[in-house]
Amino acid sequence: MSGTKRSPLRFLLLPLLLGAASAPPSGQPSGQPSGPPAGHDSGGSPRAESSEPPEPTLPFEGPLLGAFRRAKLQAPLAERQLTVAAQHLARAVLEEGPSAAMARARLAEALDLAEGWEPAPRAIALRAADPGQLLRLFGARRDLAAGRERRFGLGLARGEGAAALVLLLSTPRASLEPFPRAVEVGSEHRLIALLFGALSEATLYTEEPGGAVNEAGCEPIDSEPEPGAPPGRLCMARVPFPAAGRYRLELVAEGPAGPQVVALFGVRAGRAPLEHQAPGIAAGHPAPNGAKLGLAAQEALALAAINRARAAREAPPLARSMALDRVARAHAEEMARLGYFAHRSPRTGTVASRLNAAGIPFLRAAENLGEAASALQAHEAIAASPGHLRNLLDPDFDTVGLAAVRVERAGIKNVLLVEVFVRLER
Repeated sequence: MSGTKRSPLRFLLLPLLLGAASAPPSGQPSGQPSGPPAGHDSGGSPRAESSEPPEPTLPFEGPLLGAFRRAKLQAPLAERQLTVAAQHLARAVLEEGPSAAMARARLAEALDLAEGWEPAPRAIALRAADPGQLLRLFGARRDLAAGRERRFGLGLARGEGAAALVLLLSTPRASLEPFPRAVEVGSEHRLIALLFGALSEATLYTEEPGGAVNEAGCEPIDSEPEPGAPPGRLCMARVPFPAAGRYRLELVAEGPAGPQVVALFGVRAGRAPLEHQAPGIAAGHPAPNGAKLGLAAQEALALAAINRARAAREAPPLARSMALDRVARAHAEEMARLGYFAHRSPRTGTVASRLNAAGIPFLRAAENLGEAASALQAHEAIAASPGHLRNLLDPDFDTVGLAAVRVERAGIKNVLLVEVFVRLER
């Protein structure tokens, strides 16, 4: 095969969707035997807390921590940012119901209001006639410890004749120094992150108000760790805000399973609101989520969304390739069969390895993965990530392969979507 191949761009994001459950990626620490009783982690000091005192959630912590003990897992710690976000969402669930209130954009907005940065917390939302019934429903769930997460936040809201509960769970892969969520136009700020475990080589992707995505390295910092600090690698990136509008920042680090999104959050420059809308979907004209359609029709919706987003950025449309579809489908089916979610396969390696094995001549390649209730919802979560967005809007790509397969994790049924982007060697 002639021609020079650049290293493929690969990104991984688990979508922010109601009830989304995932097996830990390769390299993510598995649960440890039960230790001391669960404590609480402050996790920062959000500025967007409601003036209303939060409803007490202590009765609901018992079933949650009990589920982890029964599974012989380390009990998770309560985190302030997840708790504040869960409180915002519980009030929305009370008013609008779980489906509307827990859409991906609303979840992202609540995390931004709480000044959180978790890219993909697992979310569970319940609504009942009163807190007692809510507690019974919550205690009857069998998926509370399914994701083996290390942090949680609970939010409870009560109204006349109804009560709502939201649980957010996550395993942090990095810790960030406080970063302002509202900045002056023309200012520059430093993002400092501590990468946990085996993560390294972090890159910061910044989506600007006009849709352009910039890339900057998160440079390593040589520093003595503070006493009691978790082991990890410090890095720093400078972030300019040249124009008014909404920015989206995403930190991606290299791990044993390939690149992983470790932080994702919004920043407002000037007076712009922190709005959340998937690229390519016009306001007031949302696309159907396609959850009730067959997989082939769901793939077609995802392709239409990709080319709609590219047209909005004046990038040429992508042609769909059956050969690339087969590569994407083989990887999707293997992930579903073996119960993992990663770009780097234990059997077939990277996306470049899979393309080479299939005999597909290419100059560049990239891969996006998503998982949600439908292929289109998985794609929308992908498009909300600056690193993924850069892949699907890249004008240099000319061909795409898509595959959607059904997957069940911890009793929750979802659709796993693989998008492979290629510039073919002609």
